[in-house]
Amino acid sequence: GKKNRSPSILVLQNTIWFNMKRLLFIFLFACISLYSESFLFTEQSTPTPALRQLLDIFDLSDQDDLQSIVEATQKHWLQTGKERWEFAKRDEDKRDLLVPIFKDLKMIDTIDACSANYDYALIYGATYSSVIKRMRHLVSQFKRGVRFKQVILLTGQRYLKFNEKEKHLPYQTETEMMLSLWKTMAMPEEIRSLPFLLVDTPQQNRNGNWVRPNTEDTLIKWLKTNPTPGSCLFVSNQPYTGYQDAVARCALPDAFSIETIGVETGGDLPIALLLDNIARWIYTENKIRRSQDKKVSSWNF
Repeated sequence: GKKNRSPSILVLQNTIWFNMKRLLFIFLFACISLYSESFLFTEQSTPTPALRQLLDIFDLSDQDDLQSIVEATQKHWLQTGKERWEFAKRDEDKRDLLVPIFKDLKMIDTIDACSANYDYALIYGATYSSVIKRMRHLVSQFKRGVRFKQVILLTGQRYLKFNEKEKHLPYQTETEMMLSLWKTMAMPEEIRSLPFLLVDTPQQNRNGNWVRPNTEDTLIKWLKTNPTPGSCLFVSNQPYTGYQDAVARCALPDAFSIETIGVETGGDLPIALLLDNIARWIYTENKIRRSQDKKVSSWNF
């Protein structure tokens, strides 16, 4: 017949099971901590030395917690309700102080892919000149030996605002422009023959107003195509690489691994644009951490 287990064996089994759960918790927490670490904040959600230096320059260093940093930078750096090309100039007298900090925050120099193989290469939409930079950067990664199985163009119904050099172009929307550029861009035949998907995101209704889709909208639209979870190489350009990486981490399920690359900017972008980008990046990093805190608090050990 079936023998009863002795109390000592039961205690030993319960102890082993408890320790296994503790190890699993530590492993998962370490993964989340590593995943949440960025160039802006440590895994304890305190500012990195570079961000602390930036806050000091603008007399915002008295903000002790992440939420207060979010509120202060949204108030002082974010340019609400404006397109990037509409930003008023500001703080250009601090350029020599600020550019080295932006470099430390990985907002200036080129970022290349870390791995050799990815399931997806996803190119974010942008202006005509920036899309060309992004597509060429992806081609340059391929020539470095980086491989991917499918190309995704993340775009939508954004009406283009051309500068003086782009007025002659025939496109009305970003979708038309990206599709045309992808079809005509010089690239190895191996890339050309890969499956590719055009994610044409419609305009969004926000508070009764129709507005152009943002980065997160294009990611949500892509997720509605039910992609198989896998490794994602997102292609942006500086100074937006860190911010758009955070948006992807915020929008995509944990089953997707995320890496974002981008070609250098040259360091001559308006300071107002760079500060606005950091304000958006900080806001998104805060959303990620709040989401992770909820996941950890929901685990029952």
